Amino acid sequence: MVRMARSVLVMAPLLTLAAVSTRAQAKLAAAPTQPRVGVMTFHGMAGIVTSVSSSELQLRVPEHVTFTVHLGPSARVIENGQPASLSSIHTGNGVIVRGEFDVDARKIDAATVALMPPMGLRLLRIRTANFGKTWTAGVVTGVQPNSIDLQRMDGTKQTIQLDTDTAYVFQNRSVPPAWLREGERVDVEFAPGQPSVASRVLIGGKVRH
Repeated sequence: MVRMARSVLVMAPLLTLAAVSTRAQAKLAAAPTQPRVGVMTFHGMAGIVTSVSSSELQLRVPEHVTFTVHLGPSARVIENGQPASLSSIHTGNGVIVRGEFDVDARKIDAATVALMPPMGLRLLRIRTANFGKTWTAGVVTGVQPNSIDLQRMDGTKQTIQLDTDTAYVFQNRSVPPAWLREGERVDVEFAPGQPSVASRVLIGGKVRH
């Protein structure tokens, strides 16, 4: 009887964990009813400064478009995690801007402008150079069984092919293809040597949140 009681005590937590796991898998498999990320939900954006003045800077983002960043009195500059001055920002710097975004007008009212370290800038330059070659990004405007249509930030419309090897990811978790729908912001990584076939679709994008 003692052995049986101990067995029950051991099995109860395992059964609870199994039930929780089953519920989590069911929740993950069920596609949400609404897109999570659309064109107007940016909170942060990385880019390279192309010009700077006392009231604004121009920010070239990896999608090959430029945003005007307004620097109001409350905007803060950050370098190495510490408060800095606007004079710390120069043309060619990599920065991450957070604030209020008007993506259609390509404007940002900055709350913070954080300077990127050299390694971050190097990776940003590589990502920018590879846009359209190894990856693309945009808002899904159409979903077909074997392809999706994207509206890129630069105005280009692009059709991406999907196959059985395409992976779908949301917040570092694998999700079913049903999570992909019109209105989603996505980053698409291309299959090697195939700049129109998706190897991985990152739902919600990669570097904007």
